[in-house]
Amino acid sequence: MKVTEAHIQARREQILKAALNCFMINGFQRTTMHDICREAQLSPGAVYGYFKGKEDIVEALAALSTDRNRVLFAPIEQANELTPQVIAAGLEKFVRLLESADAGAIRIDIELMAEALHVPRLMQLATRSYNGMIEALARVIQKGQATGHVKPTLVPDTTARLVFSTIQGLTVQKLLAPSLDLPAYAAMLAHVIETILTPD
Repeated sequence: MKVTEAHIQARREQILKAALNCFMINGFQRTTMHDICREAQLSPGAVYGYFKGKEDIVEALAALSTDRNRVLFAPIEQANELTPQVIAAGLEKFVRLLESADAGAIRIDIELMAEALHVPRLMQLATRSYNGMIEALARVIQKGQATGHVKPTLVPDTTARLVFSTIQGLTVQKLLAPSLDLPAYAAMLAHVIETILTPD
């Protein structure tokens, strides 16, 4: 019987969900493929039919994280008029999504970055994801400058890196302090970004 694409996708998602559960409980290093197979309620043969090993699964999770961030950032890039207010409001919404994020999911993103220090292929994926987000925000800033809405003296790449370093810092704080008043911090971040981008 021919296996459908829907079945393949569903099985991959089943394995990735099981792996996430294992990683959130035990971390990447202490999780084994046996743990993942048991959590997914699949035989090793079934799991290895979709992924070559744990590193392959980690790479798939990193790719999913990259895709998720790209989708979340898309509304900012697609805005008709890129004023400081529009950019700041879009980034505020982006940050506030952390408010509803599960602590385990946030921890996984941070662990992915740490794991990338030891896995060259994962580092390539993480670097590509990070650079993609920086380049996207830099393009937004450049478009705003071209229409006269954003301060012309700003260096787009440098400004984008400053903004994302703040967002990454909030992600870590959310993990370390779950009761963090994220909406207040997101609003303050939006205010700072708007102030930086607004022409003198």
